[in-house]
Order: sequence, then C-alpha cells, then structure tokens
Amino acid sequence: YGFQLSDNTHMRVFTKFSFIEDVRSPSGRRWPGDSNEALRAGTRLDSVLANDGTLMLQLEGFHSGTDLLAETRDVIETHGWFAITRYEQQPDPDSFLAVQANVEGLRKAYPGFFGETRRTFEFSGQYNFHPHSRHEIVTGAQVRSSWDHTDEEAFITFEPTSGTTHLFNIYAQDEIELVRDELHLILGGMVLYGTLADWVFQPAARLRWQPWETLTLWSAVSQAARAPTRIDTDVIFWNAAGNPAIVGNPEYKPERAQSFELGGRWKVAETLILDTSVYFTKHSRLRTLEERPEGNSTFLNNMEGHSHGVELQATFHPAFWFQAQLSGTYHDKRLFLVSPDRGSIDGGFFDPQFFGMGRLSFELPSNVELDAYVRYAGELSPNIPAYWGVDLRLSWAPSDRTEFSLVGMNLLDDLHPEMTVARQVSRNVYGQVTWRF
Repeated sequence: YGFQLSDNTHMRVFTKFSFIEDVRSPSGRRWPGDSNEALRAGTRLDSVLANDGTLMLQLEGFHSGTDLLAETRDVIETHGWFAITRYEQQPDPDSFLAVQANVEGLRKAYPGFFGETRRTFEFSGQYNFHPHSRHEIVTGAQVRSSWDHTDEEAFITFEPTSGTTHLFNIYAQDEIELVRDELHLILGGMVLYGTLADWVFQPAARLRWQPWETLTLWSAVSQAARAPTRIDTDVIFWNAAGNPAIVGNPEYKPERAQSFELGGRWKVAETLILDTSVYFTKHSRLRTLEERPEGNSTFLNNMEGHSHGVELQATFHPAFWFQAQLSGTYHDKRLFLVSPDRGSIDGGFFDPQFFGMGRLSFELPSNVELDAYVRYAGELSPNIPAYWGVDLRLSWAPSDRTEFSLVGMNLLDDLHPEMTVARQVSRNVYGQVTWRF
C-alpha cells in the first residue's frame, strides 16, 4: 500500500506470504511434512530533496520454514532483515552520482546439517561524467564486510567457527566515440582485493560498430575472477564416523576466466529484430578434490579447460496485440585436470549442451491477455534427461485496479527432474487475484 507523506515524499508498505505443499518423490509419492512457507514484510520511502537529488530507504524482514524429509520432521529455518539506503543526484547534464549502503542480518538453521548467523555491511559509490564530448567515463568503488558464526554440532562446520571477510573493489570505464554515431571503443577494468584474495585485475575491452542504422556489430574481450570464500578455505565436511571427510584449503587461489565474444543485431524490419553472438571462454584454476595422507580430501585449483557456444534470438512484433520471441543456445564445455594424478573433478560442472525458449504474448479484446512460454533443455547428466516445458498465463482486467489470472506451469509432464532426481518438478496450476488501491 502506497501513500504520500508530502509533496516530495512517498511511502509504501508491503507484505507477502506463500505456502507450498509437500513435494513428491520420483515414484510420485507425496512426502508429508516437506512443505514450505515464507513471509516477507517491509516498507520503502522515496523522497526528492531540495537539491533535486533523490533518497531511497527500504527496510524488510523475512522468515521461511521448510519441513525436512526425516522422521524427526525438523524444520529448516531462515530469518533475517536488511536495510538499504540510496542517494542519487545529477549535478549537471553531463554527470551522475550514486551512493548506496546496505546492512543485512541473517540466520540459517538446518538441524544436524548446517547453521549460520551472518551480518553483512556494504557501501558503494558510482560517478559518471563527460570530460570531453567523445568520452563518457564511469568510476566507482565498493567495500563489503561480512561476519559469520557457524554452529559446531553439524555435518558442515567451519574452522574457525567465526570469521570476518573483507572485499574491496574499484573500477573505471571509458566509452570513446572514435567515429561519431558509428564506432565506439569501451575500455575498462576492476581491481579487487580481499581477506582471501590478493590483488586481482579484471580488464575488459569492447568495440561497437554501427555502419547503418539497422545494423550493429560488436566484439569484446574480458577477464574475470572468482575470489575464494570461507567455503573454499575453512569448511569441514564430516562423515558418519565423526571424522573430517573434506577440509578447506587456506591456500586456495581465485578462479579465472578469459572470454572472447563476437555479436551483432540486425533490424530486418520494423517488426523483426535478429540477435546473434558467439563466444569462447578459457577457464583456469577451477576447483578439484585431492585426497590427503590424513585420509580426507581438500580443495585444489587443479582444473582448467574451455567452453564455446552460439546464441541466436529473434523478436517479432507484427501487430500491437501480438509479440513473439524465440532464442536458442548451443554450449560446449571441455574441462580436464592439470595434474591427473592429483585429485578428481569436484562436480557441479554439468550444463545442457542445447537450450531453447519461445515466448508468445497476445493482447486480446476486453482486456484479456494470453502468454505462452515454451522451453527446451538438453541432457544435463546421464540421470537428468532432456525435457520440454510449457507455461501458460491467461489474465483478465475488468478495471485498472483489478486483475484475475490463471497460470499453468510445466503442463507437459506430471513430474520431471531438472537439477536433481531426488527433487523433481511437478505440474502446477494456480489462480491469482490482484487488487490495486
């Protein structure tokens, strides 16, 4: 619910509650006590200040509970809060300033498996300006500090049980107009430093050429890194006998990726736009597991490889009442151990080789809308076969304030796996009523 506090200040309050019934096993059996419920509530204030700057403040609290499959019927609980404040100002037509601060408190409790209390503070700022008619510069910085305390009596613990990590980055980008309204060069980079990562430089360059109004071609090269977290360096997974099975590696290094991309957009007609891109990415220092003399395993940066692919998309809008979007992706990834005699691949690297989607939207008479979403995902692993999915949404708005909707999701199958065999996705049909006041 939104309301006005003054000529320049508005406020809204909101809440959301959801309940999901018991999930099913692969055989179709419903597991009682495996339901989920969640509640969120908060408020947001937006104000225009005397200097024409804008100030936003948002406060929100949340709580969710999920019953376990175990006979104890223990509940996975997550609850917490966060606050965000953001200030924006445009000092002059050629510059822009934004400052944001976030504070969050979080508690996760998975009885016997994992428990964590976390407090996070983040501050960031960004400044855009035009020092020259052909240069647009973006600069910024971010500081993040996170403290956590993990439960000791659990399947997953950390040593030490409490820790604070800091992460700092600073970035800059310059968009240079080499040929007016035709050729642009974008150069940028980010420097990252943190408690668990030494100085890491992530450069990027992009060239955009628009020889005609209907055609845009671009190319890009970039380097990215994933800084280690306490999961990489301090975690301990315990086995049934009460002994460490996997332990973190304090010497774990940032993972790296170098990407090369080519793409283009062609406006074939006012009603048809085609997009395409090809990419090649080189991966290094990826995570693997190595057995140790102590009888357990630890993480190593012992895997590298590459991935490449093609993405195609078509947007068709022949009439105001109909729009269609079709896209398809081919993705191939090849990874291997740098030292085959040291460890094994640490799972989680499966991706479907093919993925496609289609979205159709119809605006029918009498304020009726029909949306259809069709998707295809190739085989994820030997246990997760390829599948098709169809979602439909039919809505009717008798007035500007009221809307009735009927939604069907995963309509082709009563049950199918997407990520794991144990937790499968079922057909889902629900109705929704929206009232704006």
